[in-house]
Amino acid sequence: MAQFDVYKNSNKNTHGAYPYIVDIQSPLISELATRIVIPLGNISHSLKILETELSEV
Repeated sequence: MAQFDVYKNSNKNTHGAYPYIVDIQSPLISELATRIVIPLGNISHSLKILETELSEV
């Protein structure tokens, strides 16, 4: 994984809400066995959640 590369989210539980992830880990710490990523969300899914939460207030 290279910094700022975008990947398809292969996790079946979260793919619907977050179809892609972006790797943000700097190459300066590439010796770590883990990666730091940010999920890229589906805006329509996020808006549905927000609308539901706001209607409950």
